[in-house]
Amino acid sequence: MPCFVGFTPYSYLSLVKQEEVVLVKENTMESVIKHVFEGTADGAYLNVEVARYVMKKSFADRMPLVFNPRMLHDKGGYLVSTTKHPSLINDLNQFLKSSDIRNQVLEKFGVAKQF
Repeated sequence: MPCFVGFTPYSYLSLVKQEEVVLVKENTMESVIKHVFEGTADGAYLNVEVARYVMKKSFADRMPLVFNPRMLHDKGGYLVSTTKHPSLINDLNQFLKSSDIRNQVLEKFGVAKQF
């Protein structure tokens, strides 16, 4: 199963350990997706929103990949933290509350509205 370097497919680790799934690490999201189009993999381990963005940008002429919620998958989010610079977090929170940029970025990249 192709996945991006640095990502850990936690829900598949037991299958990898049992050698039922072989991980193929790729350096670009495009390379991960190419495995599916070239038939060297039945699926890929990607963030759904990132995959949608890469599909629009680099594979607009291809049938899009679809997320199958019945397959093993992980849920995650995006977090920022610091103990040394709490004012940075406060400034970021204030900016996100007062600026429409958040909604523009979420819409541009197709990121789920719950973020």
